[in-house]
Amino acid sequence: MTAMPIEANLSELLQKPKDTVARMQGSARRGIRLHRRDDEDLYLTTAARADEAVQVVDSTTRIFAAMMKSDPQATKILTHAFPEAFPWVRFLPEAAVREFLVEFVETARAAVDLDDASLLSPVIAAWKSTALIPAPCSTISLRRRPGGGGRPRLKGDRLGTPAELAATLRFTPVTVTRYGRTETVFTAETTCLWYGSFHTQTVKVVLPREDVTDTGYDLALISTDLTASAGQLVARYAARWSIEVTFGEARGILGVGQARHRTRRAVERGVPFGLYCYTITVIWYALHGHHPADAAERRERAPWYTTKTTPAFTDMTAKLRRTITRLSSF
Repeated sequence: MTAMPIEANLSELLQKPKDTVARMQGSARRGIRLHRRDDEDLYLTTAARADEAVQVVDSTTRIFAAMMKSDPQATKILTHAFPEAFPWVRFLPEAAVREFLVEFVETARAAVDLDDASLLSPVIAAWKSTALIPAPCSTISLRRRPGGGGRPRLKGDRLGTPAELAATLRFTPVTVTRYGRTETVFTAETTCLWYGSFHTQTVKVVLPREDVTDTGYDLALISTDLTASAGQLVARYAARWSIEVTFGEARGILGVGQARHRTRRAVERGVPFGLYCYTITVIWYALHGHHPADAAERRERAPWYTTKTTPAFTDMTAKLRRTITRLSSF
C-alpha cells in the first residue's frame, strides 16, 4: 500500500520550522506537502531523498530502454504490464499501448537528463484523453440502461463528428509511402461503432492531416481492419487511386461495362473480357511497345503536358492502334 503524504500549511513551516521538518523526516516518504493559499502546493523533502528518487527513475528507465532495444519480446511483456500502472490503457488498441510505452520511456529518459519530471505529464494526459474516446463503445454499450430491464444497449453515447473527434484526439507523425513518394503525415485514430452502416461491428477511425500545426483533419478513413496501423490505412487509401484510375480508363477508353448484353452469360463475360483487354494492352506495351522517347513525343503533340515523364494508358492504346494499323496494311 502506498504511504499517504504528510500535509501541512506553509505558515506552519514558517512559524514552527523545526517541528515541521521533524514531521517530514519522520514520515515514510521523508517528505511533506505544504499548502499555499494563493498558489500551487509545495513539496518539501531532503536533498538525499530527492537524489535517490532521481536515481531510481533513471535506473529503471534505462533498464526498460535497454530491454526494449535488445529483446522485442520485452516490449510485448511491458505492454501487457502497462495497465497495472495506467488502467485506462485497456481502452487503447494494443499497437497504441506499445506506442505510448515507447514514448513514455523516451520522455522519462529526457525528463531525468533535464531534471524536469513535468515533461511526462502532458504525455500521459494526451494519451489518457485519447483512451477515453472509445470507452462508450467498448463499455457503456454493453451495460443495461440504469434502472430498467430489457436487452443491453447496442451502442454508447454519440462521440461527435470527425471535426469534434479531431479536436480531442492526439495526432502523431507517421511515415507513409504513397503516390510514389515517402512522406510524413500526422494521424489520429480511435475505435468506435458506425452503427448505421456496420451495426455492432467495431471499426477504426483514422483522421490524417498534412501538417502538425494545422487544425482539424483532411480526411476521415474508416476501416473494419482493427489490426492495421494508421499509416497502413492511409497507404491503402492512396493505393485505391490507381485502382479507380484503372476502372475509369477501362470504362472511358475501352468501353468496359457499356455494352448492352441481353443474356446471362454475356453479362457475366462482358466486363471481365474488357478488363482482360486492358491487362493485355499494358503487358504488350511493357514488353514490346515502350520506347523512352514516347513521353517526349507526347509532350510535342500536347505541349501543355510540361511535366509528363511516363506514358498513360491512352498513350499505350494509341501506339497499339498505330501498330495494328501498320501491320494490317502489309
